Amino acid sequence: ISGNALPPEAVELIITGLKNNTALEELDIKGSQLNLQNCISLSSLTQPPRYLNLNHCNIDDEGAIELAKLLNHKKVTSLLLEGNPISDSGANVFAGNLSYNTSLVMLGLNCESIGLEGTKKLIDSLQHNTTLWTLQLPDKYESSVRTSAAYQRVKDRIQWVV
Repeated sequence: ISGNALPPEAVELIITGLKNNTALEELDIKGSQLNLQNCISLSSLTQPPRYLNLNHCNIDDEGAIELAKLLNHKKVTSLLLEGNPISDSGANVFAGNLSYNTSLVMLGLNCESIGLEGTKKLIDSLQHNTTLWTLQLPDKYESSVRTSAAYQRVKDRIQWVV
């Protein structure tokens, strides 16, 4: 379904179909337009797909806050949110949830609206998370955090994206 620019109504129909899901492992709706209700519906799935590609879906901080609840599910292993207008507020919620998450191995947060504060909090959260192996972040703050002790401890797990 990736790249089909589905409207929120179509996305909601897909999510509704996943309510009793026990088999679908991957959902790639990159480029679709998700609204807050779509994010709430996704976060409330009892068996969400393990891989979710939500890159370039126009997800804002409110949606990100809802999606961060997916980190409470032990099934979700990859969550891609690149190119969404998520700022420090959304990044901070992900950072808080990463501290106790034990299943996510990949989090793509290459979002240009994430600032230095959000970048630092995400990096700090990796010190308490041993399962996340790849955190994608925009490269604009790499030089600002490079010398921090927290970054030095987790630098092999961060992927800076141009």
